[in-house]
Amino acid sequence: MSPTNYDGLMYKVPADSLAYSLLKNGIVSSSSKDGTDHRSIDILCEPVEAEILLEAATELCPKAAYEIKDSIIRGPKMNATDAHVIRNILVQMLVNARTLEPTDSLDPEQVENLKTLYKDLATYLHDS
Repeated sequence: MSPTNYDGLMYKVPADSLAYSLLKNGIVSSSSKDGTDHRSIDILCEPVEAEILLEAATELCPKAAYEIKDSIIRGPKMNATDAHVIRNILVQMLVNARTLEPTDSLDPEQVENLKTLYKDLATYLHDS
């Protein structure tokens, strides 16, 4: 989604909605076309979640709705840009793992297991 349409929808969707949560987790990606940089916001979600975004956008930001509908029609495709987006998400998870601490929902052993998993994932990403 273009940054303009993303921002337009983001500021109109209620902060306590699922649509807002999905948008908030959008990833900025950049690519070059004809020597010019092109930025977009990628929102990785399940088809049912995409429909929720489409419903909200149809009401609040028709230009964003057009882009969401186009993405739904095209369906998920794995290309170099998608792989880059997924890699960025995983890198962000790794960064967040550095500060992971036990909470009410994660005991110390689970935290250590997650950190080990993230370290293994980082090694895999580095080697691939």
